[in-house]
Amino acid sequence: MEWYLRDDEFWKPRVFDWWVEDGVPVIAHSVGSYPSLMAADGRTTKDVAYVRIKLSGPPVRDTELWNTVSVSIVDNGPGGCGFSEGVWVGKFEPTENPATLIREAKKHIGEAIAHIPVLRSEVAEAKQRLEAGNAFTSPMTREQYEAACREIAVDILTDEDCQSYGVKYGDFRYPQYSPDHVLTMKLASLRLAGITQAVVAAKNEAGTTSGTISSNKPPRQTGQLWEPCRKCGREPIYMPLMVCDDCWPKA
Repeated sequence: MEWYLRDDEFWKPRVFDWWVEDGVPVIAHSVGSYPSLMAADGRTTKDVAYVRIKLSGPPVRDTELWNTVSVSIVDNGPGGCGFSEGVWVGKFEPTENPATLIREAKKHIGEAIAHIPVLRSEVAEAKQRLEAGNAFTSPMTREQYEAACREIAVDILTDEDCQSYGVKYGDFRYPQYSPDHVLTMKLASLRLAGITQAVVAAKNEAGTTSGTISSNKPPRQTGQLWEPCRKCGREPIYMPLMVCDDCWPKA
């Protein structure tokens, strides 16, 4: 398959070299740029697995120096979904010639290509493991939470940890995080939901028993019934407290 760098490629000025090795596209470019190659059949490197060589260097005024080069694989093929994995990183004396670093990176291209099926296998295994966590969707009691953690073999957190800032507001997704961490935080969030649910239920129970609410903010009136208020006997009453407007707690 013939590949080429389009003339209208936005990142073209940041591409140092590109070629095809054993049928796999290779792109060498500066860090912070995201170029792509296109094939004769219309596909791009956003549709297939390819090898990426990135160069970076110390900030220097009025010139560009390069002292670090990395080799990684990016799998955009079927089921790849943009997963990447580093293969090699090298650090050298600063140079103005990127070809010097690219020459060193070329020694590791074969290793990178050989690792593509390994990456695909790892991704497939991770996705299968994550699917096990998708079976859990409901708020959990402590007993349900611990049983779920044992079932899918992840760490059991304390209720205090399940109420931490990270569990409340974190966004844990694969591949940014490992499958184990994603699953750990998912179950912790379900346990947090269970804790919250139990607190709300306890407050509602206390309000039903006493005719008041424990929160500083009264609940919203959700419906009207022409029945006597259980506190003063007036009609109508409002759900969910089942009292009239005069007896409805004020904030």
